[in-house]
Amino acid sequence: MIGGKSIFNDCCNHGKVEYPPVPEFNGIMKDIFNKVHPKHLNFMEYIRNYNSALACASFRGDIQVIPGRGPQILRFQGIPMVQVGPLYPEKNNPSYAQLYIVDTREACTRRNTNKANEQCDNELMDFLGQWMEDNNPYAVSFRSMRNKLDEENEAAQNEGKAIQDLQLYFMKKGTGL
Repeated sequence: MIGGKSIFNDCCNHGKVEYPPVPEFNGIMKDIFNKVHPKHLNFMEYIRNYNSALACASFRGDIQVIPGRGPQILRFQGIPMVQVGPLYPEKNNPSYAQLYIVDTREACTRRNTNKANEQCDNELMDFLGQWMEDNNPYAVSFRSMRNKLDEENEAAQNEGKAIQDLQLYFMKKGTGL
């Protein structure tokens, strides 16, 4: 907003981009955001840690930090990308979407023992992880993929067959991409 007037740029197609309404939170989530939950201060102070711990993808790009006073400014060259790695981790060290593929209890343990999250509340991290698995469409898709992989592995063992190669695609609605 400039002088009380909304100014739209290329980032939102000059005001033509419409987002669906954000659903109302209830229960613990509502209490956290309304600052009445006993752990809301921890959540607000370490919100970036919680966000990173629960993210399904990492952000990649040629990023330059512009020095100076005031808010941190990042400049991107080329195309910033969101990157999702393989479904199963190398060296048994799952991160990002892989945490939605592994067992829920293991995912909680991995998030809570990550040094970057040592200031985060473990119970709150576990709650948020479960909330994501129940409500985030990407986390739901990854969890569904885990269930399908488990079914395929069991069927392959029972029938003495090779494990079927499965792939997970996210497509932009209405584009065929």
